[in-house]
Amino acid sequence: MPLTESLQRSQTGKVECPQFRNGLAIAGEDVVMAFTYTPLCPNAAILDQTTDCLSDVFSDLSPHHRGRAIVEFTGEACRHWLLLHVGPAGASAVPHMMAALEQRTMLLTRLQDAGLSVDVASPEACRELVSGFPQPHIEDRRVVDHEGRTVVTLTMHESGDVTQPGITRELVDFLCNRGRVAYLVLDFRNEAGGLSRFDLTLVLTACDETDGRLAAREVEDMVFDSLGALARRDTSRRSVATLHRAAPFARAKAMLPACAANIADLFPL
Repeated sequence: MPLTESLQRSQTGKVECPQFRNGLAIAGEDVVMAFTYTPLCPNAAILDQTTDCLSDVFSDLSPHHRGRAIVEFTGEACRHWLLLHVGPAGASAVPHMMAALEQRTMLLTRLQDAGLSVDVASPEACRELVSGFPQPHIEDRRVVDHEGRTVVTLTMHESGDVTQPGITRELVDFLCNRGRVAYLVLDFRNEAGGLSRFDLTLVLTACDETDGRLAAREVEDMVFDSLGALARRDTSRRSVATLHRAAPFARAKAMLPACAANIADLFPL
């Protein structure tokens, strides 16, 4: 299968998983490094050190690099993901893949130094992540995924004062303890001149529309109280677009202004 093959949806709505070469994913137009990680120390006293290290890592990424951190809540456990888009696929993929393989060892060491237990994600784990992520359609004015669950999405519209290390931890704990499948998706990318951009998206599953509406309101309040930021529930049509954009190996399109330190503070620990 050629490297240029895109990540597409079939007529049944299924998402085709990325192809893998030497442990790197070829997803749509990009070469992607996929990691799973576990925060080693939840002690708030050392969060400053952890986020300082992460800020240095993100600052050193090239302007063409894009990243996506995902916390996947299965209802019984949670997994942390870091997906780094490191270059285009297609005819120029091979040199980008070679450079990515060299960077990967360095990144593993630096992320471990930041206090994370990091592993290269296996193709099997990546396929599970892709197949479990909601594949939406609209049914009776509500968004339903491929397993019949009601799905609501929330998108951050204003960034607030994101200057506190580990600022998303309360939100992560809430989603983990809720007992339903959910996803927290943090997108980020570097720009020239040391500027960065980010987006924060929340994906919630619910048993029905009432349950979804109540959960969305609770998350909106929590985002405002803990992050000082404004998140709003998407309309049904916009929610479908949000789910396509936030799908695990889709290209991150972060828009809100930030800096590497802001992104490190938001990084789900």
